[in-house]
Amino acid sequence: MNLEAENPLENKLKAELQNSEWLQKFKQLGDTLRYVKSEIPLTQLCDLKWNTEDDSLIINCPNEEIWQELSQQPEKIAKLNQKVNRLILKYANYQELIFDK
Repeated sequence: MNLEAENPLENKLKAELQNSEWLQKFKQLGDTLRYVKSEIPLTQLCDLKWNTEDDSLIINCPNEEIWQELSQQPEKIAKLNQKVNRLILKYANYQELIFDK
């Protein structure tokens, strides 16, 4: 006997999950993070955090050198705003750099 026919509730729940808005948003966030890391490889050394309240991406730099290097690439970072509403570049006591869409 076919396993799918044995458990129609499980199949229904899987289908609902695959079509859920939450899962689609989660997949989109993952795609966006991969895009950011591929476009600016230096961000792979940073802590990336997604703020779901305003769809912003926070890039926490681990050290001053990385923050300096990233802050010297405003046009490249601004290009990433096609994928997010706001991008925030942070490091310790430095002033945040904010790139709005």
